[in-house]
Amino acid sequence: MKKSLTISIPLFNEEEGIHNLYKELINEIENIQKYVDLKIILVNDGSTDSTQVLLEKFFKDNIFEIVAHKNNLNLDGFLKTSLTLCNTDYIAFLDSDCTYSPKLISEMLHYMTEDLDVISASPWHPQGSVVGLSKFRVFISKGANFVYRIIINKKIFTSSSILKIYKYETIKDIQIKSSGFVAITELYCKTLLKKTNFMEFPCQLTIRMFGSSKIQFTATIFSHLKFMLHLILLRIKFKN
Repeated sequence: MKKSLTISIPLFNEEEGIHNLYKELINEIENIQKYVDLKIILVNDGSTDSTQVLLEKFFKDNIFEIVAHKNNLNLDGFLKTSLTLCNTDYIAFLDSDCTYSPKLISEMLHYMTEDLDVISASPWHPQGSVVGLSKFRVFISKGANFVYRIIINKKIFTSSSILKIYKYETIKDIQIKSSGFVAITELYCKTLLKKTNFMEFPCQLTIRMFGSSKIQFTATIFSHLKFMLHLILLRIKFKN
């Protein structure tokens, strides 16, 4: 019997890229369904452009569910909504700008065994790659991920990629306290602290082709530093 999978995707003012997202997903749905029964949730996170109209135009099939936040709740709000709505064996998170190709999901599912709790797309893996990022962004990102690797004391190379497939039972009760992009890292790190089985899947990360990035770089750096301190305290608590 097939397992079931929810793919949840956040969108905030993404009108320029919705048609591309639709094409990318439609091209991959059959490949993904070879492994799982599939449901796709599209979370309109308080967009003020025509995101909602375009979602309703393109994503009409029953496999899609469109959810709209009245206000922008950012990635932490998106994760909480996704976990609340999930009723499948697994849940995956994917960005709407396809900087992580939807093709990766079927490739990752090939390795998703009953023993694995999470498989994470990992561009910073020695066999992964990144295309189009500035040297400064590469330096900062690699440095932050190295620090998380030390704190967690596990062989992880990428903690911040949104594309991960989780066993839902493993993460359904995890409390997300960080805001913004750091919430992605928080969920992953707290999952690993539970002594779960994980795999990092080497992949390619590209820059977005449509719309503009929503990341506020300086604020995100400070949020990561704050969470790193919190994570150190959690490690001490788990040891005790």
